[in-house]
Amino acid sequence: FASVVVAIAVFATAIYGALLGAKRPGGFAGPPFKAEVFLLIPLLDATLFLGITIAAVCHRRQPQIHKRLVLLGTLSMVQTAFVRIQITTMPWTGGVMQGLLTLLFLLYMSKWDQKTLGRVHPVTLWVGFPMWVSEGARFGIAFTETWQSVAKSLIALV
Repeated sequence: FASVVVAIAVFATAIYGALLGAKRPGGFAGPPFKAEVFLLIPLLDATLFLGITIAAVCHRRQPQIHKRLVLLGTLSMVQTAFVRIQITTMPWTGGVMQGLLTLLFLLYMSKWDQKTLGRVHPVTLWVGFPMWVSEGARFGIAFTETWQSVAKSLIALV
């Protein structure tokens, strides 16, 4: 269960780092949104990582489920790097790149499932694709006054 300890440490570090980034003058580097709006993104990425990683540990004796959960847990954290990929001719395209690269990864995973299993594995379908769909929904939540009030309270903790 050392992996759970590491996952919890990664989660705690990500949450603390996100709160520090939000508290910094000017907010996060890159996104053209207020810190209170954007804070939801790294908080949800870290929470997804922890939840999916714990699920992977619980299913470690079921290799088909375990390996897909490990990949999806990793993908939930790599999305942060995807946002940093910019198309130089367009203003802030990080969200587009995040969504596109995540979708490409999931499509490749589905193709692999088709090739090796003859079908898309339920974990890919029921964990991966909702994770991708949630990326757009996050901004719908992040721009609400309720979330921004919560975010201000969280930022005040650091």
